Amino acid sequence: LAATANEIVVQNHTSLSYHSSLADATDNIDPIQGIYTSTNPVQTIYARVENDLTGCSKITDFDLIINDGPIISPLVNLEKCDLDLNGTESYLLTDLNSIILDGLEPSDYVIEYYKNKNDASGGLNSVTDVYESEGNEIIYGRVSESSNTQCYNIAEVELILNKPPTIQSISLVQPQINANNNTITLDIPNSDHLEFSIGNKEGPYQAATTFYNINSGFHTLYIRDLKGCAILNFDIAVLGYDNFFTPNNDGLNDFWQIKGLENTENQIHIFDRYGKLLSTLKTTERGWDGTHKGGRLPAADYWFRVTLHNGQEFNGHFSLVR
Repeated sequence: LAATANEIVVQNHTSLSYHSSLADATDNIDPIQGIYTSTNPVQTIYARVENDLTGCSKITDFDLIINDGPIISPLVNLEKCDLDLNGTESYLLTDLNSIILDGLEPSDYVIEYYKNKNDASGGLNSVTDVYESEGNEIIYGRVSESSNTQCYNIAEVELILNKPPTIQSISLVQPQINANNNTITLDIPNSDHLEFSIGNKEGPYQAATTFYNINSGFHTLYIRDLKGCAILNFDIAVLGYDNFFTPNNDGLNDFWQIKGLENTENQIHIFDRYGKLLSTLKTTERGWDGTHKGGRLPAADYWFRVTLHNGQEFNGHFSLVR
């Protein structure tokens, strides 16, 4: 408090004392000695000036103000993806600056990072902006006013290291199939933390595993975890075909064929209801004309099986109509 003495009195032969209340200053009791610790945002101190010759006194007051420091985001996190699975990643701490400042003018502040809160409070042993960590670690960002580095605040920073998603198995279910617009459902175990996009790495992504109105053919399925850690991709085949065909040589629906796979070399096996193999054709061919060994087969339901080059296998049935 003595630092204020020259502002309060310049008269010779006077005594200056400081008091925590007006009553103490008036009665000249319990003067504050040495360093005074204030725990209030604003604390009024009363200064008593007494003339040593006459004993006359006068009292003035002033406030001790504890500045809250910069108003910053007190809790932030920085996430990285452990793509190489080595258990550590380099965090660029300056990526946090704008988040911590939360709209404050960057040129008015200095931000430094520390491994523990005591170092941050003392401004000692700051770490480099590129910080190597195994994640699950708390460090501290000290934000100081550029014009007064002792006026500061501290943000708590959580460093998080996410593991990329791993897919053990993936299969495709098509509960609804037609030539062009298909419904498919992805069968992926433990998919609650994943989201999916078909045909576009940029999305949109969806959490649901069922997709509607998907064209027949090969597509790229993109899978990422909800943390945005990594994106995996898989080739999938969406099977499309007509549920019936009419091989009557009228130029319409005279052949039955899998749709969307015309440019791939895959074989289709067609069976009757008893499992007898009737025909084997390639997806590059025109299709099946409803005959077996040159003879026309009757109107009925027929079954097929196709195994694609990506390992997907489909079984289904369709109708021959005469």
